[in-house]
Amino acid sequence: MSGNSAVMIFLLALATCGLSSTLSVGPGKTYSRIEAAYQAAAAGDSILVYPKDAGASYDSVAVYLTKRNLAILGVAASGQRVVLHGNGYNYTGAGSVPRAMFQFNPGADSCDVENFDISGCSNDSYNGAACRINQVNDITIRNCEIHANDMGLMSNGSVVDNSAANQLIEDCIVHDNGNANDAGYNHNFYMGGTSVIIRGCNVYAATTGHDIKSRAHITIVEGCFVHDCQNREFDLVDDATNTTAPGSHALVAGCVIVKAANASGNKTVMHFGQDGGNDHVGTLFVVHCTIVTPYVSPVVDLSAPGAGVSFTNTIVTDPSGSASGQVLVNARNGALMSNAAGRYLWISHGFSAPAGGVFDHGFTGAAGVVPKFVNAASGDYGLADSSAGIVDAGLDYSSISLPPQIAGRPVEAFALPLGFFKRTFAGKPDNGAYEWKNGASAAVFNTVAIVKASSWRQTARTDLRGRLVSRVTPVACAGVASGYYIESTLAGKAGAGSALVR
Repeated sequence: MSGNSAVMIFLLALATCGLSSTLSVGPGKTYSRIEAAYQAAAAGDSILVYPKDAGASYDSVAVYLTKRNLAILGVAASGQRVVLHGNGYNYTGAGSVPRAMFQFNPGADSCDVENFDISGCSNDSYNGAACRINQVNDITIRNCEIHANDMGLMSNGSVVDNSAANQLIEDCIVHDNGNANDAGYNHNFYMGGTSVIIRGCNVYAATTGHDIKSRAHITIVEGCFVHDCQNREFDLVDDATNTTAPGSHALVAGCVIVKAANASGNKTVMHFGQDGGNDHVGTLFVVHCTIVTPYVSPVVDLSAPGAGVSFTNTIVTDPSGSASGQVLVNARNGALMSNAAGRYLWISHGFSAPAGGVFDHGFTGAAGVVPKFVNAASGDYGLADSSAGIVDAGLDYSSISLPPQIAGRPVEAFALPLGFFKRTFAGKPDNGAYEWKNGASAAVFNTVAIVKASSWRQTARTDLRGRLVSRVTPVACAGVASGYYIESTLAGKAGAGSALVR
């Protein structure tokens, strides 16, 4: 199914249910600018944005949203996205001028932006972003490529008033964001607020800062490929209210995390703690991840008294297997090594469990031995053989104890180069981001499930090349029991994405 057909099916379903009107933007359409369509839209409407001729960009796009439940959807040919470019516009944030191409302000809850290529967002403060979520809830950014902006995505809010809750960034490619004029202070992601989920994203090569920086109360990154940043891949730090409240946890699950071989900045993989003098009262849970780093800099750096880390069913390896003196966990600024724990890890020869931490059921590879991956050079970190200490060596997922704020989630895995799939286990789980499948690529997956959801939201999946596969009718129009969705794959097609009904 083409992207156009999928979007039209979804909109027809909404119209049949009497839920919305549709406004169209593009050559020969009612509106020539997204901003004009937004001004005419009412809450619950959908704005369809069609490509310009020859793939030309919509320039200087600046949408300051205050209306709720809007969907702004790019409608492009299969394998493409509608191109938007800042083109010198100064996203100042002054008055009603947004600090991002799409800025969601109070009143704009439950909005979606999907299927765009967004670049060129900048301002005089060097923090112009593709999307900014400003104290609003239930915002979804999906199937976008976000690159060459000062910041990729930004958000802010407070757990005190439950603002910036349920942010979802899904199936996006986010890369090469940053500004050398303010090096170190602009990132691919810079998130805050009550809770954020980053799922099925390919995040890489932040040019001056970190791949994922967050000051949110709860940060969940699942089924992502995070790699090749010049600084940290994760910088999960403090906020005066969000992280000082108890239970400010982060979950990084089902992710492949790879340090660049030529990283020029901070070579730590993951930082959990503080950089602003506030505590971070919570734990970083690293579950079913594959982490690759050649450096002696820590895999996890704890830097606040209330901060901890817990690894489970994870692979941590030096790409050569011959490094020495590598640091799994470092504790500083009042952080306690007794708050570091790990179970069922495979670590390469250069690592050792830190003194004072609680580590058990681990396996250390011999000198020069590294896990065999299908094709690490191309980013495929599926298991190429049934390595000892990895295959059938993990802890049963139902036995992994997680706090209630992040518990009960399925394990998602990344589908190269974009998307995710629900990981299934036969017997004991394998360590790392993927199950051993007799050497098959990590990109091949099939899954079928019927799952209870707290609320419906129209959803799409993409194939291996980031192309929109399908979008289907919400359950309210399909006669399916309220609150459920059906997940299935395109049978027999390696890498095809799942279509969801909610």
